[in-house]
Amino acid sequence: MLAKPYKSKLMPEHDTVMLYFKPEDNNGLNQAEYYVRGGIVWPRGMIGGYGIVAAQTLTTKIITIYAQFEFSTIETRFVGDTQTRVKGANEYFEEMWEKYGCDTYFTSARDKELHRRFDTKMFRDSFLKVQPHIIKTRYGDKEENIDPIIVEYIRSRKIKYDGTSLLHKQLLDFKKMGGLVIDENKIALVALRHLIAGIEKFPFEFPTYEE
Repeated sequence: MLAKPYKSKLMPEHDTVMLYFKPEDNNGLNQAEYYVRGGIVWPRGMIGGYGIVAAQTLTTKIITIYAQFEFSTIETRFVGDTQTRVKGANEYFEEMWEKYGCDTYFTSARDKELHRRFDTKMFRDSFLKVQPHIIKTRYGDKEENIDPIIVEYIRSRKIKYDGTSLLHKQLLDFKKMGGLVIDENKIALVALRHLIAGIEKFPFEFPTYEE
């Protein structure tokens, strides 16, 4: 079972987050400093959106995915005769900030109109306590293929995740198909691609101080 932190504390001097665990759930480790980032896929057509939030160790660079969420809209809404509450992306962004101190998400630089539409909707939400930073990278595009790097992360066991999640299922399918190119309709895998692409392009670096 994946041990999850029960508390987080921002470490602004390093741009990291201190995560706190119950030692009995985490091999005796009660706290550690991590580089916390997310990957986000916006909904398109009949395909929903997906987000993941992960913490990378500062030395071994192992990535643990602590949260995954599906959404179809930016705002939370109530649907049907029973007025069922369906959480939007912004509510998930709030939860991820409060639980893991995550305020930065990576996505692809492709489809500028799609990004513009969702960026506008997101920033119109005046109830957000912290506006998430959505960083667009060119990794994953034809110019720079990130998929072989994802394969290497998997083979070297540098990714940990919930064994009951959609990501787990899609990773199993990815391996069965030979693990070469990610299907764009596999939204959890695409979110993972965005996350790894962002971490590869903007890796954690210990700050240097001038004397």
